[in-house]
Amino acid sequence: MINLNCLICKKNETEIFKPLKISFNNYTLVNCKSCSFVYLNPRLSELEIKKYYNQDYMPFLKKKSIFNIVYKIFRKINFIYKFFIITKYIPRKSKNLDIGSGDNFFSNSLLKKGWKSYAYDKYNYDKDNVRKLSILKRNSFDSITLWHSIEHMYDIEQTFTSINKILSSNGFLFIACPNIDAKEIDYVGKNWPAFDLPRHIYHFNYNSMKKFLGNYNLKIINIHNLKIDTFFNILMVKNLNFFQKTKYIIKSLFYQFSNIKKSSTLVYVCQKY
Repeated sequence: MINLNCLICKKNETEIFKPLKISFNNYTLVNCKSCSFVYLNPRLSELEIKKYYNQDYMPFLKKKSIFNIVYKIFRKINFIYKFFIITKYIPRKSKNLDIGSGDNFFSNSLLKKGWKSYAYDKYNYDKDNVRKLSILKRNSFDSITLWHSIEHMYDIEQTFTSINKILSSNGFLFIACPNIDAKEIDYVGKNWPAFDLPRHIYHFNYNSMKKFLGNYNLKIINIHNLKIDTFFNILMVKNLNFFQKTKYIIKSLFYQFSNIKKSSTLVYVCQKY
């Protein structure tokens, strides 16, 4: 296990993330006393974490199960909404790079719509994938997407240095990740599936994302949410009955409508300064 300083302010004074009160699954979430960023500390080394990205990991899962079927249904619905979001900002059939592409579902779906679409994932060695971000040409992409990948990144600083280089001057960066301020955490506590320890090493909210992106001359110009993630997160909690899940979904969605920053997943639309 490796202890690290805060990603955002680089300080090393932390306390246990209070909503969880105690560590669980032998892992501990902390928040930085200086900037309040929430992260996993200590964490596994990158070599050790690789074993958690095998064929049992849901985005790579091939064997049929009820969870896999539900996941794939939600993923298809989510693609429609993600596509709607990105086409609000950039022309159709542009050139996109999907970072943390999993099994390349999003990238392949864009290809079917006539886009120039590329994929990069450290844990998926598809022969057609981009092999290294650092070798890509400057200003080479109209858009870059990170769908639930930033929270996994061991090489996050190198990745965002590359993003700043390869994103065109008028291009857009779309980042979707679980929101540590999500209202449903109040209801399901440590059972929130989006904690996903030890794979999720960073837990952003709007304020911490804004601070982090500022280090790479990137700014948030708008935010959206993925409401379907609320359904997925709560439905996947095992120790709740149907009526409890229904109640928590309704209450969580209500808070999202009144305050988008309480959403399960925030989609940050970003550009260079």
